[in-house]
Amino acid sequence: MVIKLERDVAAYGGIVSVAQLLALKHWRQNIDLAVHYGTLVRVRKGWVASPEVPKPILMAWRIGGTLACASAVQYHLGMDIAEPLHVLVPSNATGFRRPHDHRARLAEGDAVIHWAGTPEGGRDLVVPLGEALRQAARCRGPGASRGIPSRAGDTL
Repeated sequence: MVIKLERDVAAYGGIVSVAQLLALKHWRQNIDLAVHYGTLVRVRKGWVASPEVPKPILMAWRIGGTLACASAVQYHLGMDIAEPLHVLVPSNATGFRRPHDHRARLAEGDAVIHWAGTPEGGRDLVVPLGEALRQAARCRGPGASRGIPSRAGDTL
């Protein structure tokens, strides 16, 4: 049963809602046991992930969105990701959590929030590089220009 659970989480890209797993006929008890034994990681209320999902992506989802802007550029370029994380959230998002603790509310300075133009927001794990570069060019948040090439031909 655990192997099927892991396979189904992987099929959703490594992060999946508990509701989606329940719809696939997994038992809540098995999901909770997988979290307890470290086969899955609780990201935030109602969401679990594979422990192989990179930490910055888990942190962005724990906050309530997708890795975006300068954080996404740094991720795509294989750089260390500076905090605070830049996170794209749906336009109707609420209940943001701290990047390192899904039980605690987001505190000022924990993240730079970028609001999506739709309630669905971005559901990719990481904003695509081109979009992340455009976000970083417009962003006024802390660390927005860190690690961003200044011209298209620049390399890091």
